[in-house]
Amino acid sequence: MNKIKWPALPQIRRTPLTRVIAALAALVLIAALVLVVERQVGNPFTARWTVHAINDALQAKYPREGYVVGNARYTYADGKRRYVCPVYQTGEEDVGFSAYLSGGQVYTNRALTVDSGLNTSNRLRNKLAGQLDTNRLCRDLKGRSPYETTLTFYPENNDQVFDPQSPLFRVGMEFSADDLPLPTVLYTGFHSADREPPEVTLEEAAAYLVALKQAAANQGLACDYYSATVYGRNTTWLLLDVPADAIPDQLPAAESSDELTAAESTAPEPGSFDALVALLQDRITQNRQTSPTVTDASPANSARSLSDQRIALLYSEDSCFQPL
Repeated sequence: MNKIKWPALPQIRRTPLTRVIAALAALVLIAALVLVVERQVGNPFTARWTVHAINDALQAKYPREGYVVGNARYTYADGKRRYVCPVYQTGEEDVGFSAYLSGGQVYTNRALTVDSGLNTSNRLRNKLAGQLDTNRLCRDLKGRSPYETTLTFYPENNDQVFDPQSPLFRVGMEFSADDLPLPTVLYTGFHSADREPPEVTLEEAAAYLVALKQAAANQGLACDYYSATVYGRNTTWLLLDVPADAIPDQLPAAESSDELTAAESTAPEPGSFDALVALLQDRITQNRQTSPTVTDASPANSARSLSDQRIALLYSEDSCFQPL
């Protein structure tokens, strides 16, 4: 078998000039690689220096706080790519924030994450959510198909939950189901398990709230508010933030059939099913219902959700990184 003979490559004479050119080419290649790596993950030497500088600044200002500075990550902060370090405090679960070094000055977002109570509220919210057995809730709702089930805090009329000057959630506060900083709300969305969703009347939609309250009670949970989104064939019902005392513990026997109707009454008894339907109808009227497919029975003047307040805090002028 004949071997293929490739033409020989021209040999470059090794001279002082070619050695200099080769060295310069290698340096250019290394510099280009360093530049690419630095743009993606940062310079490891600068990152290490940032960790030490932030640690020294924290120890100098708070010598007995037990701060621990994690490894720097090359990421965005204050609109620029920087070396940003996570900072924790030994023995304190609620203290966790970020810090970076710029012009010899350390900047942190502790006001946003810690002083506002945001970290604490997240911890307590997770504790609260852990009180709910969602699988059991689904079983107890008997045929009604829930999703997006959430047990969380409800701000009521408090729009200053995350005020750094007087936070409602304080660092280190203990979770106690009998002494919570805010009321609670159990929310779920309901849809029919049928391929073709049924028509849903206001009375039938209200019955979902009764079922939700009953299912929560089966787990020993007594929430302050209940919310439900009920999807019907032609109408979606928003039944949001209904006080627990406005929802009866169970449906009257006469109103438990498939053709559920509210008894006619000019003054329904408070806490009765009729009163619940009247409350929801009054909210719909106050909201000046115009959508043909979504009927809103949420409070006409409801407070901002905690999620909205978190977003407002995130983008407020006081929530950015501040000098240490």
